[in-house]
Amino acid sequence: MPRGASWGADGIVVFTPETTTGLYRVSASGGQPVPVTTTDPQLDSHRWPFFLPDGKHFLYYAASHNDIGHERDSIYVASIDGGPSNLLLHSHANAAYANGHLLFVKDNALMAQPFDVTRLELSGDPVVVQDGIEEHRTWWMAIFSASQNGTLVFAPVQNLDNNLLWMDSTGKPLGTVGEPGRYASLHLSPDESRLVIERDRPHHDLWLYDLRRNDLRGEDLLPTQFTAGVTAGLPVWSNDGAKIAFAAEKAGTFEIHVKSTFGTMEEEALVTTRNSLPLDWAPDGSALLYSTDQSSLQDARLWAMPLQGAHTPRLLLKAPAYTSDAVFSPNMRWIAYGSRESGAQRIYATPYPGPGPHILISPGYGGNPVWFKDGHAILYVGDDGSLEVTEVHEQGSDLITGKTRQIPRLIESPVGEGFPVDVAKDGRILAITRGQDNRTQLVIVSNWEAGLKK
Repeated sequence: MPRGASWGADGIVVFTPETTTGLYRVSASGGQPVPVTTTDPQLDSHRWPFFLPDGKHFLYYAASHNDIGHERDSIYVASIDGGPSNLLLHSHANAAYANGHLLFVKDNALMAQPFDVTRLELSGDPVVVQDGIEEHRTWWMAIFSASQNGTLVFAPVQNLDNNLLWMDSTGKPLGTVGEPGRYASLHLSPDESRLVIERDRPHHDLWLYDLRRNDLRGEDLLPTQFTAGVTAGLPVWSNDGAKIAFAAEKAGTFEIHVKSTFGTMEEEALVTTRNSLPLDWAPDGSALLYSTDQSSLQDARLWAMPLQGAHTPRLLLKAPAYTSDAVFSPNMRWIAYGSRESGAQRIYATPYPGPGPHILISPGYGGNPVWFKDGHAILYVGDDGSLEVTEVHEQGSDLITGKTRQIPRLIESPVGEGFPVDVAKDGRILAITRGQDNRTQLVIVSNWEAGLKK
């Protein structure tokens, strides 16, 4: 899916063709696109280009799908002639230029900082231009635009918080867990008595809910903290509910750590390979699915590590046949996973332990797959955060797909960065609902730079 384009004064268009690529330039009249930036192991997505007035240089946002805390995401300036990019500042969304200032968003406030377009350097200190700017967390995009004549247009922020929403298989709301907040992952324990969540504000850490107390005296359910002092995410329960494996940041990369849910063991490293992310614990406790990504999604690999005997991992899939996500089927005969082998991100299934065919599950875009507990359907996130369900059934050694239906509910769905949805044994769905996007209102401000002179 494209992630932005900008049209320069000399008829050159700079654009991002996919979510995990560098930027390309092409003539507005047509021709062969030419790469102008190259992703690296730390930042695998370049997006939201914005041309500077000279028509030669442009701003862009660089982010990583592997950095749970997104501490390295930044704004850069580059040239259509290629060459190295220059770091301007750290940010979590796109930037623009107008009236001698770089415009960027920090904590939903639009900031302006003097920027020399000749030297391509910032100076002075940033100041607040406008509070309450809408940000789309899934796409790392702030909704604003500024012209050179002093006009600013932006979407005012509404409710950023998510809910942990129970719904039936049609999307009908059944209730919530806890209070609204900023959530990135959730996972039900195998006996469904507890819930682990990943919060992403003020930083990524893990918390536990005891769902058996959810209706106690009608009081709000409060979680207990599970991790502290380290960026942690992507929690995966052990098959007996006694442990949780999770991604833990260490020295600028991620390892897989494991910790007791009952406080009976110290946190310890399970996988120390660079950029390792846990995905699923086998229903019989025999193996852990995890991914590694040494440079970008073009180098993604899916592994199964035995949890009994020698912990020697076995490679199951690698790019381009694999990009992200993987979950065991309830009977452990299949793995559902994400792949771009057909061009776009889709959900596939393959026999476990393999090898075997790659069976297309989602007819369109798909991410974050979850099996229904009876093994007869796979739930996944469709385009723009919708939920979709594809029926499946086994026929001998084959997995046959059936009808696909959509659940009319939008959720937070950054592919490969969290577990936004889970399914209970009775078919109920627990999901991280999307914060209230502002899709109907824009505000126009004239002479916005006048406030900088006060």
